[in-house]
Amino acid sequence: MLPYLVPLVLLFSVFAFIEVGLKTAFPESVPSAAALWCAAVAGSELSPRRSAGDAAFRRVADGSANLLYISPEQLRSKTVESILLRRNVVRFVIDEAHCFSAWGHDFRVDYLYIGDFLRRFQEAKSLVKPIPVSCFTATAKQKVVSDICDYFRGKTGVELAVYASSATRENLHYSVLHEETDADKYNALRMLVEQKDCPTIVYVSRTKRTHDLAQKLTADGFPALPFNGKMEPDEKIANQEAFIRNDVKII
Repeated sequence: MLPYLVPLVLLFSVFAFIEVGLKTAFPESVPSAAALWCAAVAGSELSPRRSAGDAAFRRVADGSANLLYISPEQLRSKTVESILLRRNVVRFVIDEAHCFSAWGHDFRVDYLYIGDFLRRFQEAKSLVKPIPVSCFTATAKQKVVSDICDYFRGKTGVELAVYASSATRENLHYSVLHEETDADKYNALRMLVEQKDCPTIVYVSRTKRTHDLAQKLTADGFPALPFNGKMEPDEKIANQEAFIRNDVKII
């Protein structure tokens, strides 16, 4: 929730918030908070409500909204770039910033485009100093933090200061199962899925693995769907909606 609260402590002309893009990542309170903050929520490439996104961009363009929530993929839009160039953007805030590190950008490839966009944006505005950037992540091991800092230093010249809180989450409980082989790991997963019989999100290390694992689970009687950043938007929307509606319990 912290990235959503940042606007409450900043004075801005335009404040662009770059969100991971999953529809479920937006808290239910965002639409009402957006109204209070004169904000525009443009959703993402995953959102089927194109008209809502168009309305959000119009509000930023005409000055009635000073805070824009967008996904990384939308930065490739010339319309978005043109609108932001006409406004005085005072800060970019990026959630799920661990996607700049390690395997994260394998799922969200457009995270690695953000730095290029910011550099080109600053050049187009003829800015002497880089636009400030704030990054948030709950997955902040030291290597991840270093990767994020190195990325922005190299791409935009921004030096990020690090503010770290405790990684302890008292509302979450972890169990670690040690398995030697891929077959043993799969059998352990299948056993857990069968025992729990509840909505389940399985994280894997590569996009191709999402498809392979979903097919194998489905063939074994546990309907599952893949989800990753390299899928076509329509398929991602359909799979996400199926999971939200509980048409399938595993994604």
